[in-house]
Amino acid sequence: MRRALAALALVVVVIPLPAAAHHILGRPAYGYSGDASSPPSISLEVQIGKYAANMMAFPLELKPKDPVRVKLYATRLDNGRAFDGQVTFSVRDDGWLPAKEEKLGVQTLNGDGVYAQGMEFSKDGDYVITASFEADGEPYVIDSPGGGGRPWPVVELTAAGLLVAGVLGGISLAKRRQRARQPAHA
Repeated sequence: MRRALAALALVVVVIPLPAAAHHILGRPAYGYSGDASSPPSISLEVQIGKYAANMMAFPLELKPKDPVRVKLYATRLDNGRAFDGQVTFSVRDDGWLPAKEEKLGVQTLNGDGVYAQGMEFSKDGDYVITASFEADGEPYVIDSPGGGGRPWPVVELTAAGLLVAGVLGGISLAKRRQRARQPAHA
């Protein structure tokens, strides 16, 4: 009996079994390419219409004037085939006011099954990176947040200024009412 168990253990250890690795160290195998040494700064997975899409931006820390690589994987939900057409990439400022959208380029599927677009943020700020395509006569638009550095905190400073102005205005109004209630001394 011991010999049989020892032989079985030897067979299991010595004979290599085939293994397929979809995820390597927690990252999808298709994510390994020129960006393998750097995790994405943005990774957005969406289901939109008949497609599942994954959009990523590299490198990990987006800084103004540094090259940024945006990648899009899009596959059909019903059969898993990659979208094979043209994808238009664009970027715009992310703010309260409508911003002009800048077209970055139109890309086709590369040999890795990816739509890749290079870009660079000109200044610090929050941006929206858009990938759009048309399939079966329907438009598909995928928006992803992006940023190049730390933006100037306009919203926070405006809110703080309004809060201070409101407190000072309230104190001033309370003092006026208090003076109006006091009888005049002659």
